[in-house]
Amino acid sequence: MQIGVGVITTGDRKLPDYVMPDGALLEVFTDTKRNGPAYARNRVLKSLYEKGCDYIFLMDDDVIPRREDWAELAISAARHRELDFIGWPHVFDSPPYGYVDGVMFCTGVTVQFSMLTRKCVEEVGYFDERYGKYGPEDVTYAYRAHCAGLCGKSSGWEVPLSVVAGIHVEDMFSGFRNSVVSSAVKKAGMEAGNKLMEDLVREGGPIYVGFPE
Repeated sequence: MQIGVGVITTGDRKLPDYVMPDGALLEVFTDTKRNGPAYARNRVLKSLYEKGCDYIFLMDDDVIPRREDWAELAISAARHRELDFIGWPHVFDSPPYGYVDGVMFCTGVTVQFSMLTRKCVEEVGYFDERYGKYGPEDVTYAYRAHCAGLCGKSSGWEVPLSVVAGIHVEDMFSGFRNSVVSSAVKKAGMEAGNKLMEDLVREGGPIYVGFPE
Protein backbone atom coordinates (compact mmCIF):
# COMPACT_ATOMS: atom_id res chain seq x y z
CA MET A 1 0.00 0.00 0.00
CA GLN A 2 1.44 3.33 -1.08
CA ILE A 3 0.43 6.52 0.74
CA GLY A 4 0.89 9.97 -0.73
CA VAL A 5 0.67 13.34 1.00
CA GLY A 6 0.23 16.47 -1.09
CA VAL A 7 0.64 19.90 0.52
CA ILE A 8 -0.22 23.16 -1.22
CA THR A 9 1.13 26.53 -0.11
CA THR A 10 1.65 30.04 -1.39
CA GLY A 11 5.00 30.18 0.35
CA ASP A 12 3.86 32.73 2.92
CA ARG A 13 3.78 30.29 5.82
CA LYS A 14 6.60 28.18 7.24
CA LEU A 15 5.64 24.54 6.84
CA PRO A 16 5.91 22.27 9.88
CA ASP A 17 7.92 19.07 10.10
CA TYR A 18 5.18 16.67 9.07
CA VAL A 19 4.64 13.42 10.92
CA MET A 20 4.71 11.06 7.96
CA PRO A 21 3.61 7.43 7.64
CA ASP A 22 6.45 4.99 6.92
CA GLY A 23 7.28 4.97 3.22
CA ALA A 24 4.84 7.76 2.34
CA LEU A 25 5.55 10.10 -0.56
CA LEU A 26 5.43 13.82 0.20
CA GLU A 27 4.76 16.37 -2.55
CA VAL A 28 4.73 20.11 -1.84
CA PHE A 29 3.53 22.58 -4.47
CA THR A 30 4.27 26.26 -3.91
CA ASP A 31 1.82 28.39 -5.86
CA THR A 32 4.14 31.37 -6.31
CA LYS A 33 2.15 32.69 -9.28
CA ARG A 34 -1.14 32.56 -7.32
CA ASN A 35 -2.91 30.40 -9.88
CA GLY A 36 -5.33 29.26 -7.19
CA PRO A 37 -6.02 26.24 -4.99
CA ALA A 38 -7.59 24.13 -7.75
CA TYR A 39 -4.48 24.53 -9.89
CA ALA A 40 -2.17 23.75 -6.97
CA ARG A 41 -4.12 20.71 -5.75
CA ASN A 42 -4.24 19.26 -9.24
CA ARG A 43 -0.44 19.34 -9.50
CA VAL A 44 0.15 17.32 -6.34
CA LEU A 45 -2.84 15.04 -6.96
CA LYS A 46 -1.73 14.11 -10.47
CA SER A 47 1.87 13.53 -9.39
CA LEU A 48 0.93 11.26 -6.49
CA TYR A 49 -1.63 9.34 -8.56
CA GLU A 50 0.91 8.73 -11.33
CA LYS A 51 3.39 7.47 -8.73
CA GLY A 52 0.93 4.73 -7.83
CA CYS A 53 -0.43 5.99 -4.52
CA ASP A 54 -3.39 4.03 -3.21
CA TYR A 55 -4.39 6.67 -0.67
CA ILE A 56 -3.74 10.36 -1.27
CA PHE A 57 -4.02 12.98 1.45
CA LEU A 58 -4.34 16.61 0.38
CA MET A 59 -3.52 19.38 2.85
CA ASP A 60 -3.47 23.14 2.86
CA ASP A 61 -0.46 24.69 4.56
CA ASP A 62 -2.39 25.36 7.79
CA VAL A 63 -3.03 21.65 8.40
CA ILE A 64 -0.91 19.99 11.06
CA PRO A 65 -1.09 16.24 11.83
CA ARG A 66 -1.12 15.82 15.63
CA ARG A 67 -0.71 12.06 15.96
CA GLU A 68 1.87 9.72 14.49
CA ASP A 69 -0.89 7.36 13.38
CA TRP A 70 -3.09 10.00 11.72
CA ALA A 71 -2.94 8.38 8.28
CA GLU A 72 -3.49 4.90 9.69
CA LEU A 73 -6.57 6.15 11.56
CA ALA A 74 -8.01 7.66 8.39
CA ILE A 75 -7.33 4.63 6.20
CA SER A 76 -8.68 2.19 8.78
CA ALA A 77 -11.87 4.23 9.16
CA ALA A 78 -12.24 4.57 5.39
CA ARG A 79 -12.01 0.82 4.93
CA HIS A 80 -14.47 0.16 7.75
CA ARG A 81 -17.04 2.61 6.36
CA GLU A 82 -16.26 1.93 2.66
CA LEU A 83 -15.25 5.54 2.01
CA ASP A 84 -13.21 6.57 -1.01
CA PHE A 85 -13.36 10.26 -0.13
CA ILE A 86 -13.13 11.95 3.26
CA GLY A 87 -13.31 15.72 3.59
CA TRP A 88 -12.89 18.07 6.52
CA PRO A 89 -16.09 18.96 8.41
CA HIS A 90 -17.28 22.48 7.72
CA VAL A 91 -18.43 22.80 11.33
CA PHE A 92 -19.16 26.55 11.33
CA ASP A 93 -21.14 26.81 8.09
CA SER A 94 -22.55 23.27 7.89
CA PRO A 95 -23.03 21.79 11.38
CA PRO A 96 -23.02 17.96 11.68
CA TYR A 97 -26.47 16.42 11.89
CA GLY A 98 -25.60 13.20 13.69
CA TYR A 99 -23.03 10.82 15.16
CA VAL A 100 -23.14 7.03 14.79
CA ASP A 101 -20.45 4.36 15.17
CA GLY A 102 -17.69 6.93 15.66
CA VAL A 103 -18.70 8.83 12.53
CA MET A 104 -19.81 12.44 12.15
CA PHE A 105 -22.49 12.96 9.51
CA CYS A 106 -22.03 16.35 7.85
CA THR A 107 -24.08 18.49 5.51
CA GLY A 108 -20.91 19.85 3.94
CA VAL A 109 -17.15 19.37 3.90
CA THR A 110 -14.09 21.16 2.56
CA VAL A 111 -10.74 19.79 1.42
CA GLN A 112 -8.41 21.79 3.65
CA PHE A 113 -7.64 18.23 4.67
CA SER A 114 -8.94 15.33 2.62
CA MET A 115 -8.31 11.71 1.74
CA LEU A 116 -8.87 10.27 -1.73
CA THR A 117 -8.40 6.73 -2.98
CA ARG A 118 -7.30 5.82 -6.50
CA LYS A 119 -10.92 4.94 -7.21
CA CYS A 120 -11.91 8.50 -6.32
CA VAL A 121 -9.36 9.98 -8.73
CA GLU A 122 -10.48 7.58 -11.47
CA GLU A 123 -14.19 8.34 -11.03
CA VAL A 124 -14.19 11.99 -9.94
CA GLY A 125 -10.92 13.18 -11.42
CA TYR A 126 -9.40 16.54 -10.64
CA PHE A 127 -10.41 19.94 -9.33
CA ASP A 128 -12.21 22.25 -11.73
CA GLU A 129 -9.72 25.01 -12.56
CA ARG A 130 -12.45 27.24 -13.95
CA TYR A 131 -12.84 28.41 -10.34
CA GLY A 132 -9.58 30.26 -10.82
CA LYS A 133 -7.78 32.06 -8.02
CA TYR A 134 -10.57 31.76 -5.45
CA GLY A 135 -13.87 29.93 -5.21
CA PRO A 136 -15.71 26.88 -3.90
CA GLU A 137 -13.65 24.41 -5.93
CA ASP A 138 -13.23 22.19 -2.86
CA VAL A 139 -16.94 22.13 -2.02
CA THR A 140 -17.82 21.13 -5.57
CA TYR A 141 -15.18 18.39 -5.59
CA ALA A 142 -16.77 16.98 -2.44
CA TYR A 143 -20.19 17.28 -4.09
CA ARG A 144 -19.00 15.35 -7.14
CA ALA A 145 -17.49 12.65 -4.92
CA HIS A 146 -20.80 12.34 -3.11
CA CYS A 147 -22.70 12.08 -6.40
CA ALA A 148 -20.32 9.25 -7.36
CA GLY A 149 -21.29 7.36 -4.20
CA LEU A 150 -17.82 7.55 -2.65
CA CYS A 151 -18.69 9.27 0.65
CA GLY A 152 -20.63 6.56 2.46
CA LYS A 153 -24.23 5.46 2.54
CA SER A 154 -25.78 8.49 4.27
CA SER A 155 -27.42 11.50 2.67
CA GLY A 156 -24.48 13.66 3.73
CA TRP A 157 -20.73 13.25 4.06
CA GLU A 158 -19.25 10.80 6.55
CA VAL A 159 -16.25 12.04 8.54
CA PRO A 160 -14.82 9.51 11.03
CA LEU A 161 -14.10 11.14 14.39
CA SER A 162 -10.74 9.35 14.45
CA VAL A 163 -9.71 11.46 11.46
CA VAL A 164 -10.62 14.68 13.23
CA ALA A 165 -8.74 13.52 16.34
CA GLY A 166 -5.47 13.20 14.44
CA ILE A 167 -5.50 16.53 12.60
CA HIS A 168 -5.46 20.22 13.54
CA VAL A 169 -6.53 22.88 11.04
CA GLU A 170 -4.91 26.05 12.30
CA ASP A 171 -6.83 28.68 10.34
CA MET A 172 -10.19 27.16 11.28
CA PHE A 173 -9.61 26.67 14.99
CA SER A 174 -6.79 29.06 15.95
CA GLY A 175 -7.86 32.25 14.23
CA PHE A 176 -7.45 33.19 10.60
CA ARG A 177 -4.18 34.69 9.39
CA ASN A 178 -4.19 37.67 7.07
CA SER A 179 -5.33 36.35 3.71
CA VAL A 180 -2.90 36.37 0.80
CA VAL A 181 -5.91 36.85 -1.51
CA SER A 182 -7.31 40.36 -1.88
CA SER A 183 -10.95 41.11 -1.08
CA ALA A 184 -11.62 42.03 -4.71
CA VAL A 185 -10.25 38.72 -6.00
CA LYS A 186 -12.25 36.84 -3.35
CA LYS A 187 -15.48 38.60 -4.26
CA ALA A 188 -15.04 38.07 -8.00
CA GLY A 189 -14.02 34.45 -7.48
CA MET A 190 -16.97 33.62 -5.25
CA GLU A 191 -19.47 35.28 -7.59
CA ALA A 192 -18.17 33.33 -10.59
CA GLY A 193 -17.67 30.17 -8.56
CA ASN A 194 -21.15 30.18 -7.09
CA LYS A 195 -22.60 30.36 -10.61
CA LEU A 196 -20.53 27.32 -11.63
CA MET A 197 -21.65 25.51 -8.49
CA GLU A 198 -25.31 26.29 -9.19
CA ASP A 199 -24.93 24.89 -12.71
CA LEU A 200 -23.26 21.74 -11.35
CA VAL A 201 -26.03 21.08 -8.83
CA ARG A 202 -28.85 21.89 -11.26
CA GLU A 203 -27.47 19.72 -14.06
CA GLY A 204 -26.17 16.94 -11.79
CA GLY A 205 -22.73 16.95 -13.34
CA PRO A 206 -20.30 16.48 -14.79
CA ILE A 207 -19.00 14.28 -12.00
CA TYR A 208 -15.66 13.55 -13.67
CA VAL A 209 -13.29 16.41 -14.47
CA GLY A 210 -10.08 15.53 -16.28
CA PHE A 211 -6.66 17.04 -15.71
CA PRO A 212 -6.38 20.28 -17.74
CA GLU A 213 -4.10 19.76 -20.72
